[in-house]
Amino acid sequence: MEHVSRAGRKRLRKYLKKVTRSMKRKGADKDEIEAVVESLKEQVLEIVGQPADKAGKDQIEEILGNFDAPEAFGEQVALISRPKDSTAWVGQFSARASVAGVFLALIMGAVVHGAGGAGKEIGGTIFLVTEIMAFITGVVKFRTKPGKIGAVISGVLLLAFLIAVNANK
Repeated sequence: MEHVSRAGRKRLRKYLKKVTRSMKRKGADKDEIEAVVESLKEQVLEIVGQPADKAGKDQIEEILGNFDAPEAFGEQVALISRPKDSTAWVGQFSARASVAGVFLALIMGAVVHGAGGAGKEIGGTIFLVTEIMAFITGVVKFRTKPGKIGAVISGVLLLAFLIAVNANK
């Protein structure tokens, strides 16, 4: 950078900071950002070469005028296809099943009881199976928001169920 004036370096840093910010907003990781910024810096220095006088702000501005806008680098990050989590549905299942287990148990228990059967036992069994499935899938995907929600809700409901069953003994 010895061939670039202080004002030129300042202008280049400002441009590179905007590129960094744009890429961060779109989810680029640190290594990816560093690689792009370093590449851009090298390109500018290569274009500047070794002039007799130091390259000033105007020369750097002219060089950067030929580059993409900083926002374009962020948009490119957004366009890169990132591998999608094919198991995201597991966390969503956990959150939905943890709530649905209560309603499913109540509805099935009422239907079976209305038909003259053992509604409490059927409803309790359905509730228990649904909540255990919700808890297990929630724990598996605990790093996701739906996984946490499902694990916590079903864990609390299972704990309440165990307390209620033991209180009746």
